[in-house]
Amino acid sequence: MSLQYLLDGYNILHQIPGLEQKPIEDQRDHLVRLIAVKQPQGSLKNNVTIVFDGRPGRYAPPASSTVKIVFSQDRSADELIKAAVNAAASKKTYVVVTDDKDIRLTVRAQGAQVVSVGAFLDKLSTLQEPQGQQGPYEAGKPISHTLEHAINKELIEVWLKKKDKIDKG
Repeated sequence: MSLQYLLDGYNILHQIPGLEQKPIEDQRDHLVRLIAVKQPQGSLKNNVTIVFDGRPGRYAPPASSTVKIVFSQDRSADELIKAAVNAAASKKTYVVVTDDKDIRLTVRAQGAQVVSVGAFLDKLSTLQEPQGQQGPYEAGKPISHTLEHAINKELIEVWLKKKDKIDKG
């Protein structure tokens, strides 16, 4: 069963030290890249959606296959998050990351899981970041479970194709 993470974007950004002096676009980019690199959602099957208030303006989020960005447009991000959980067929598969009391109470009452921003940021800080320019493939350096799964899947596909050619040849 895959999980759907809904992140209260600005609620999280306001709690990341050192970002307050940067332009808002850079703050959003930082959060997207941090999640794309550290993959706190664990499995590749789990989805992450960051919900921001308002409109994107000229903002173009960094390309990421693991993070979806949603702007609430004419609604508040709070309303959008609560509505998404309410509309979900399986509410228990939703994990909402926020410190907003109203959101927490509403989605928890609907059956969603709730994670505080502090707990989410603690999880991000404990996950291993890639080292230097060498990438996560260097021997002896840990990689995320998500990347490990992707590599294993690719190796299995390559191995099975090679084995089939040997068996047929």
